[in-house]
Amino acid sequence: MNETKLHILKIAFKLFIQKNFKDVTMQDIVRETKLSKGAFYHYFESKEQLFVEVINTFYLADELNDQNHFDKSSLKNFYSSYIKHLQKFIGFIKESVAAEKEEEYNNINYFLLVFDAIHRFPDFKEKLKNMHLDEQIMWEEIIEKAKESKEIDTPMSSHHIAKLFIYSIDSNFIHNILTENFTKALASIEDLWDDFYKGLKK
Repeated sequence: MNETKLHILKIAFKLFIQKNFKDVTMQDIVRETKLSKGAFYHYFESKEQLFVEVINTFYLADELNDQNHFDKSSLKNFYSSYIKHLQKFIGFIKESVAAEKEEEYNNINYFLLVFDAIHRFPDFKEKLKNMHLDEQIMWEEIIEKAKESKEIDTPMSSHHIAKLFIYSIDSNFIHNILTENFTKALASIEDLWDDFYKGLKK
């Protein structure tokens, strides 16, 4: 991606995180980028167009959501790989908004942007739905293999086990953003998954 375009996207993302889509104006973004209006509008003609690019870059990008490189040799190794993936993702957010302190990028607006995108752009909801479906299938396949290899022994369906793993991610992040921070959320997810895994082995 062109460096100037990426610079604009990072600035816009930072402002959307600090405020929200509605409260950020194009003038705010142009000013923060320190570009001339001509240079800025060469890349983006409207806030809506810019918002779509921000969502695609910081939420839907393949490199952010690629889970094919996870260690799938066992359920334990898989969810450990997932934790590392989440750590990398949080680092990416921090770097993207050039944050020095966690509170500068760790707030509920990160999630509110998702709901804003769903409301404003119907195709975004469909993309999220497909991503979540692919993730659900992947977890179920790993869990089925874990059952077959006797790594875990449980009467719970693979479908429901997968949902418990997946749903605990967003719930922990949202809860901890309201009370703590991303780092606390990640630690909470890891502790929860470790205990859940121990229960599945019985």
